This record gives sequence, C-alpha cells and structure tokens, in this order.
Amino acid sequence: MKSFAQSAKDEMCEAPLKSLAQKKALLYGMFQYMPCTEDGEFLVTCANENVVSLFERLVVEVLGGECEIDYFGNGIRVGVSDNNTLAAVHSAFGDLIAVNTGIMPGEKLLSEYFKGAFLVSGSVNSPSAAYHLEIETPNCANAAASLLDKIGINFKYSVRSGVGVLYLKESSAIEDFLNFIGARTAGFALINERIKREIRGNFNRQKNFDLANLKKTVAAGEKYTVAIRKLISTNRIKVLPADLQVTAKLKYENPGVGLAELAALHQPAISKSGVYHRLEKLLDEADKL
Repeated sequence: MKSFAQSAKDEMCEAPLKSLAQKKALLYGMFQYMPCTEDGEFLVTCANENVVSLFERLVVEVLGGECEIDYFGNGIRVGVSDNNTLAAVHSAFGDLIAVNTGIMPGEKLLSEYFKGAFLVSGSVNSPSAAYHLEIETPNCANAAASLLDKIGINFKYSVRSGVGVLYLKESSAIEDFLNFIGARTAGFALINERIKREIRGNFNRQKNFDLANLKKTVAAGEKYTVAIRKLISTNRIKVLPADLQVTAKLKYENPGVGLAELAALHQPAISKSGVYHRLEKLLDEADKL
C-alpha cells in the first residue's frame, strides 16, 4: 500500500503538461533540488516509479539528454552523468545555486517549479499523523523560501545532517502548498482530517464541560443530603416548618436529582429558586447543630 506522500506524488505526475515552459519549470525544480556529487553529477534515490518516469521523459523532451536508472530493493537510483546532458542542464538552468526566476515568471510556472522540488526531495506525513511537510534543499534554500513567501506560504528553515530543510507544521499551510503544486486530493484529505479533529476536539471539550458541571451538581447535592441526614438523626427535622420537611424528604429520597427535577417532584410543583432557598435553610439549620 502506497504512503500518503507517494499517492500525492502520483497525482502530481499524472497532471498534463501542456507547454514546453511548464515542462522546463518542472524539470528545473527537479534538478535544483537533486543532490549533486563532487564531480558535478546529479544523483537521487527515489521510491516512486512515476516520478522517475516523469524525470526521464522531461530530460529527453526538454534537454534532449539522457539519465541512468538503477533498480535495487525497494528503491530506484536516478543519475545524470553524461557530459552532453550535464552541459545541457547548465545551459538551460545556470549553476543551480541561485534561483533563475526568468524560467518561471508567472504563478503557474512557479507552481510547476515547486512541484518538481517536492517530487524529488519532498515528503508529507499522513493527515492522521502529526502535520508535517518538508523539502530538502541541497542548493538554494534561502532563495526558495523567499519565493514561497511571495505567494503567502511561509516555510520555516532548519539544517539536518548538513542539508537545509524547508518545512511546514501547520495544517492550513500544508493544505495551501499541496493545492498550489497540484496535489489537490491530498490537500482535501488534510482538510477533512482537520475538520474531523476539530469536531472531536469540540465534542471532548463539551463532554469535559458537562462532566465538570455534573461533578459540581453532585457535590452541591451531597452537602444538602449530609445536612438532611444530620437533621433526621438528631430529630431536629420534626420541628421544622412543613414545607422544609417536604423538601428534605424528597431530597433525601432522591439524592442525585438536580434542582429542576426536585422542584417537579413537589406537589404542587414549585420553582427551582424555591427549592434552592429551602435547601439553603435546611443547611443553615444543620449548621446550627
């Protein structure tokens, strides 16, 4: 079964590329975020065959070049070491250290560029786990972060094992970025999970609130029951006014009921405030003892 990140990448790979400019921006993002060896060659290990196929096709269609693909275990190693292809890469994209915004002048092409970045070096957690999306940036972290700021997605930056990492930990920001790079199904899955969590959170808060109120009600009712028991054991109850005796009897026989229910048990029924005042009087009488 594919991971959430792999499914998101599959969705992006299936999106049609209608123009050479789109293909070039996407391939540029892929190359800029691929690790580069000391010899100037590009090498990345990938687990998604669709990403590998897309990269290979773009290298041919955009650069007229070639790449090497090796399968091992559960992974695929993709490399570009052919001198003619490397020359075509640098001719088309420059040195890959600074971001060449001329390759993606509009938001649509910028979306393709970051799609390429995410395909080769990005990951995102399943929405059922902690919210986290990241892109490793071996070449151009600062410039990439500044481009993302312009479209309103504020990535944070850290260094892990000597490699720069741009990351997001807020659900809404991750949703915006996934939608921006064309992974809309994954974005909707995050939205649905966030809504479910909010519903669960509201339910738990209400449950805790109700439980707290119940505890208060029980605590309040207990003090009245203790007072009435004290009045009964000392025969003080028999000299109290008849209305207090009636309320004391009903409360003693129904210790768990609230004021409204206790008021309804009276014949005829009385108000909640009437019950409260009678109980307070019973409490005062018990305190006198």
